[in-house]
Amino acid sequence: MIRFIVVFKLVDNSEQNMALIKQHIMSLEGKMPVIKHMEVGNNLLLGERVFDLAALFDFDTMEDVHVFEHDPIHVEVVQRIKPAVAELKTVVYQH
Repeated sequence: MIRFIVVFKLVDNSEQNMALIKQHIMSLEGKMPVIKHMEVGNNLLLGERVFDLAALFDFDTMEDVHVFEHDPIHVEVVQRIKPAVAELKTVVYQH
């Protein structure tokens, strides 16, 4: 199983904006068979080093990750949320 994690620092980390970004990301659920499991959550810690939001995706293979990254459904969500994202980081690992 491959786990793909993305953390986001948002331009506006108000609760309303975070809820909107979460909604956009969660719109992927059920639309892409390569996604075996997904979660999106707000960070609960305060401080300079923290990011605002995290998205977790599980896939069977790295090929499925590549399919996900280039799928038009995913690309559309990325384009929708991109203006709201100040910074993001990813980690992909096998578990």
